[in-house]
Amino acid sequence: MRCRLKILSICIIASSFFSCKDTNTQNKKEVTNYPNQDSQLALLMREMTNDMEIIKSQILNREKLSSSVKIEKVYTDIPTDSYVRDNNWFIPMTDQYIFTVNDLLNNPVNTKDQYNTIVQSCINCHNQVCQGPIKRIKKLRIKK
Repeated sequence: MRCRLKILSICIIASSFFSCKDTNTQNKKEVTNYPNQDSQLALLMREMTNDMEIIKSQILNREKLSSSVKIEKVYTDIPTDSYVRDNNWFIPMTDQYIFTVNDLLNNPVNTKDQYNTIVQSCINCHNQVCQGPIKRIKKLRIKK
């Protein structure tokens, strides 16, 4: 009788171990920093953010400014939500953004102010739609 009880106990423990293992695997949630789909425009903006961090570092270290991002793709890359480009503000804000970036890279006069103007233009645009990354964008500012 004791032998059967031990075998039964071992079977119960073993089965509960395997069932818990499967449940844990199924219950794991995928953690992501980017809750939206990875549209072309979303990926470009993440690349632009990384580029801005590099430019910020270059400014703070008084290095020559450079950028590797093709920012003009902002006109053509497909957004997560198609309505983003249906507004009258998208193209003018994009034009202003590209102008200020090119001005900073080609005519760096007061680089910290120029850079912070770019960051503010990102915030202004994101205030219109897709407000999620604003907190992240604000961290790009150079403190005076």
